[in-house]
Amino acid sequence: MPIRLVLVGLGRIAIGNSKLVNGLPLSHVDAALATGNFVLSGLVDVDADRRAYALSMFPDIPVVESLAALPKNTSEVIVICASNNVHAELAKQALLRKPTVVVVEKPMTSNFKSAVQLAQLVESAEAVLRINFHRRFDLRFNKWRNLRPMKPVLIEMRYGKGLLNYASHMIDWLVDWYGEIEGVRALPLRIDKDDDSSPSFVCYMAAGFEVVILGVTGLNYDQFEIDILAANERLMFIDGGAVIRRLKPFAGKHYSGYSHLIEEVDDEDIAPVSGFIELYKAIYSYCKSGEPLAGCDHNDGLLNMAVLEAVRLSISFDGKLICPRQLL
Repeated sequence: MPIRLVLVGLGRIAIGNSKLVNGLPLSHVDAALATGNFVLSGLVDVDADRRAYALSMFPDIPVVESLAALPKNTSEVIVICASNNVHAELAKQALLRKPTVVVVEKPMTSNFKSAVQLAQLVESAEAVLRINFHRRFDLRFNKWRNLRPMKPVLIEMRYGKGLLNYASHMIDWLVDWYGEIEGVRALPLRIDKDDDSSPSFVCYMAAGFEVVILGVTGLNYDQFEIDILAANERLMFIDGGAVIRRLKPFAGKHYSGYSHLIEEVDDEDIAPVSGFIELYKAIYSYCKSGEPLAGCDHNDGLLNMAVLEAVRLSISFDGKLICPRQLL
């Protein structure tokens, strides 16, 4: 029997994105329905235009202004895709319905204080919450996770579109692949004045290496780049991870006595980044069989928010080293 699915917030990530990549579900509704294991039982948005658009797409589904307008079901998955400044309140409302799983689009909330409150609420309710850092479920990312350099010398990243947006994805990827971030220090570079700026900072890893994360604005192209430098290889994620490329040293490539990097056969992997279908397959397996549910839980999500808060604090204290775990 299919699992009931409720979507709260009816923007692109919830019911749009149909034309980003032909045939690849990159929205929650497309991915969930593509598995054949879910049925829509409600669509929620405070915006009348979005409700009207959703109704035109799903005329047989209740499209309402609030979760309270939907009847409670004994088993449902609630997905919150609204703006991050209302994540905490909407998640609280969702948890009152005692759903099987709550999924919140990244980041967990818009600020560290509300993330702490939400994490406490999840704990007290003994609920299951996942933050949708979908690269955790992407099959290609998981393949390369198993092939990753285990002892990087340095990781360098470049991102745009804000600390709460692309940077939160990068932090989740970093912790998932390489473990605890012990310290954060903001870099003394110019910071844009947008509501969600893109500052530059350094993460000091418990594993013993540094990660330099450069925020870049003013570009007419997207930036989400990861460059892992290890003693005997370089692993790069380009175009947001759509291009994954591994290079290895080659002696005498240009000059006798010098080694430079060269790409070997089968060391370039090009495909769109997704993970949405895999997320919903995992949720279904958890709901039906009790299999462990992977992904970013409320504890990981809170640590992610602590790192972002550490960046902000370090900026306010002129680059002081801040330990994210001490903020908890």
